[in-house]
Amino acid sequence: MKKYTVINMSGAYKRLGGFISELNKREDVVWIDCESLSGTECYCDSDSADRIRGILSCNGIDYHGVHFIDNGNYHYLSKLLTESIDEPFNLFVADNHPDTQSPLFGPILSCGSWVKDLIKENKNVNNVYLSGVNPQLITHEVTGMDKVVVLDSGADIMDVIPDDIPIYISIDKDVLDIDECVTNWDQGNMSFNALTEIIINLISYRQVLGIDICGEMDSMMYDKADNIRIHKNDTINIELLNALDSF
Repeated sequence: MKKYTVINMSGAYKRLGGFISELNKREDVVWIDCESLSGTECYCDSDSADRIRGILSCNGIDYHGVHFIDNGNYHYLSKLLTESIDEPFNLFVADNHPDTQSPLFGPILSCGSWVKDLIKENKNVNNVYLSGVNPQLITHEVTGMDKVVVLDSGADIMDVIPDDIPIYISIDKDVLDIDECVTNWDQGNMSFNALTEIIINLISYRQVLGIDICGEMDSMMYDKADNIRIHKNDTINIELLNALDSF
């Protein structure tokens, strides 16, 4: 079982030389290349979802370990990764968006609907804890959704999330302030220190089943980005990698 999985959907990680160098220092890393797959950006049709499931299965990848899953357009990979969890679990999501919106084009998995789809389809989900969501996006539909708990910005997460059920962690770096890193979605105002404190506390005091991280820039943004922005994103990924070595 590999500790780190990097799922290449858009080619974003190829732009981060420092991050790749740090990964190459570790022996327990597997790269999964899905860049050539069609029908995957933002929306994932059923055929593409099945192909991704097959690729993950053939490479022995499930929810265990740490998964880097490209930019926010592919956050729905969290749903596919957690499908293999065969016991009740809580889901912790740090994201500037609740990802509970029904897709515009009918019943299709999307980066904006995956939390809603997960709750509907995965009987093992106990509760979903949302942290860092833009207050303007917290509608009555979100707060009234079964099993969804929206965490207050000042809440002590460790007091809210119980310790008697294992937890899976999903992070979209768009929860971070744009001064910390740049993503392909509108961003929140969480500091990187606050995010890492949450992650380390959960790892230290809860039974964490697995972790995934998205929130890169997309290819067009990397083409236009200056070296300062690219360096920021590279550094954030390296610091996350180092923080997660204790997992």
